[in-house]
Amino acid sequence: MLLAPSVALAQAYRWVDEQGKVHYAEGLDSVPPQYRATATPIQFPKAPPPPPPPAPEKTDAEKAPADQPGEPEKPKEEGG
Repeated sequence: MLLAPSVALAQAYRWVDEQGKVHYAEGLDSVPPQYRATATPIQFPKAPPPPPPPAPEKTDAEKAPADQPGEPEKPKEEGG
């Protein structure tokens, strides 16, 4: 029996029978009475936190290249 962690998972337990076979159960009441004293709770790892939300999309003004300070202005060509 294989248990997968879920949001509302009850405590899972592991125990070994007389033949040395490992068993798993969800909830101590699912473990046969003769093995409850030796059943051990299983700790599942916590889920990683969700990724941060995406950054808001930039407006056209924010997308336009900014003037670079310290650079000389290019002269405009006349005529044409």
